[in-house]
Amino acid sequence: MRVIKGQLYGAITIVLIMGSLYLYRFSVQHFLPSNNVEKKAGSVVVELDGDTNRRGIYFIPPDTPVSGLFKIARVADIKRFDRKNLSIVLGAGEKVVIEPENRYSRRFKIEKINASKRIALDMPIGINNATPYELTLIPGIGKKTAQAIVEFRRMSGRIINIGDLLKIYGIGEKKLSRIKKYLYIDGD
Repeated sequence: MRVIKGQLYGAITIVLIMGSLYLYRFSVQHFLPSNNVEKKAGSVVVELDGDTNRRGIYFIPPDTPVSGLFKIARVADIKRFDRKNLSIVLGAGEKVVIEPENRYSRRFKIEKINASKRIALDMPIGINNATPYELTLIPGIGKKTAQAIVEFRRMSGRIINIGDLLKIYGIGEKKLSRIKKYLYIDGD
């Protein structure tokens, strides 16, 4: 079998491209700083958002204060934030939003990670504050069931026990056993 010049150049080009991709991937993994720490058993999932270029999901050790998250994320100029607020310990599913900078100080607020991200991260969503759309993100809950849950919640004030969902038409023991891992009882 005879190899023509064009085939040889094509093969060399492919080898060079693959080698370049491998070297790029290697350099990104080993030399550039990671955006977040590796997920380990017992780690707490939090999100950093707002006026920072270090936005993302972070897996931090339990009992980590906001200042610890900022250090892990390499947020610049931590000293401009109120020291008292930096000592707030973060819980699973919380989101730290850094507000736009003013010339005197920096501020942040703590919220909950939104429902779609919580579901993607295999975290439950609060049944008493979830919208019909957020409920449809749960595998096994369609639009009608989501609307029925919201209507049941409106009529009963709030859901106190996940088992209360059995009172809703379309939710039986089997469905409840599949969806309950995606839900938790939250406050108003």
